[in-house]
Formats: sequence, structure tokens, C-alpha cells
Amino acid sequence: MTRSWQIRIHAAVLAFWGGLFLFFCLAGRIDAFLHPMFRPYVLVAGIVLLGLAALYPAAARRDAEGCCADPDCAPGAGASGFRPGNLAVLVIPVLGAALLSGDQFSATTVLNRGIVTDAAGLGAARDRFSGERDEASLAPLPGAEAPSAENPSTPTAPADYLPRDDRGRIKAEVVDLLFGTQDEGVRRDFEGQVVTVVGQVMPARESNPAGDRMKLVRMFMVCCAADARPVALLFRKPPGFEAADMSWVRVTGRVSYPVDSGSRIVLIDAEEVTPSEPPEESMLF
Repeated sequence: MTRSWQIRIHAAVLAFWGGLFLFFCLAGRIDAFLHPMFRPYVLVAGIVLLGLAALYPAAARRDAEGCCADPDCAPGAGASGFRPGNLAVLVIPVLGAALLSGDQFSATTVLNRGIVTDAAGLGAARDRFSGERDEASLAPLPGAEAPSAENPSTPTAPADYLPRDDRGRIKAEVVDLLFGTQDEGVRRDFEGQVVTVVGQVMPARESNPAGDRMKLVRMFMVCCAADARPVALLFRKPPGFEAADMSWVRVTGRVSYPVDSGSRIVLIDAEEVTPSEPPEESMLF
């Protein structure tokens, strides 16, 4: 193979990687694999690789010409050997992953990773959530009067800082409710409240004595899909409810935190379970 063709192939590999990075970013597929904090770096890397692909041919030819004009340059040093195996390693696995990988985890993968049903293993996230809760509880609501010695303030409802829909129901995430199994303050905010939560349905094989409970699952990500872990709560399904495994639903019901087999769990007594579109961010962070 001539030196000219080798240069073109090397540039094509750079362009392939750069184009693939940009495709994943622009198509939104990167959202299923990477924490939002790191996504801009993928976009920048794609642009840089495409820039290198455009500049590489001229730089490689200049380097080869300079080497051949140098009397001290060893014969053949201006040309690099082409190894098809190296090309295959750089292209085939990445192309296969791009074409064959799905944008969400299968039920088998979720089960193999082990479903988390309490917040004990999510310390960093629990601290962050508790911090938001503390700040919100300290900040006065709009229009509220400042407390004074003559006019003591009336305590606000513990869930005032929580977002609600137009019907007054708390809009929660699975992981938010799980924090209540470990944090008494969070538990007080949610227990007895009507919430609406979106997640994927899976059968409940544990903590299901009457056979009327199901799991509502979301994937919790710290950095990327490699460390994503499934987190789940239980809900008591309404009569006649049926749904395919891993289908997206919205569960609306009242929250409780019963003790089951010595451990506190989250249980929603569902008043309504309806099909739902996947959220814009399928992962929780």
C-alpha cells in the first residue's frame, strides 16, 4: 500500500471517531451513557478529532517529504507500515457498539446489577439531597413575614420545598423516596403524602406477601453507564393493572414507610397507574 493511501486511512479513522462522538451528542444518545457534567467533553473531543482528521494529511506528507530530503534519514523511515489488525481494533468494536447497543438497560441487566431498595449505598446523593432540603427549609417562602419575638412565625409544612403538580401532588423521583428509609427528616416530608413518580415496572419477588406489589425502577448514575445501578421502590398495584416488564409508567398514590423483615422500605399505595413516556433524562443522578 502506498504512503498516500496510508495517510488517507489514518485520517479516515480520526474522522470516524470524531463523527461518531458528534453523532452520539447531536442525536441525544450520549444522555443514556454519561452524566451531564461530562457530556460537553465528548462534544469537544469529537470536534478536535475531526479537526485532526482534516489537518493530518498535510502534516503527514510534510513530515514524509522532510524525512526523505534528510541525508541522515534511514530508508523507509518516511513511511509507516500499515497493519489491518490495528485498523480493525480501532474501528470494528466501536462501530459494533454504536449499531447494536440499546439506549436503555434490559430487565436481565437490571437484575444482574442488583436492585437497591434503600439509600444506604447512595451516601453522596443522600447528602446532596439533604443539603437542598436544609437550604429550602431555611429559606422563607415568597410573601412570608420574617419571624419576630412579638409575632412568632408559624412553621411551614415540611414538604413546602418539594415541587408539586397542578393538583397539589408531590412530583418525586424514586431515589428521593428511598432517602426516607435512612433519613427521618425526609421520611416525615413524604410519609402520608400523595406523590406522582415515573419509572419502569418490574415484578416484586421479595416483600410481596399478598402478590399485589410491583417494583418501580430507575437507573442511578454517578459517572457513566458502567457504574449505573438500579434503584427501586414498591407500589401496591390497583385491581386489574397489567404492564409489560420495563415499560414506563406513572404511579400516583400515598407513601408509607413500613418495616419489612427488619428493614424499612418504601411503599406507595397506588391510586392510579398510567402509561408514561420516558423522561427526558432516563437516568437519575
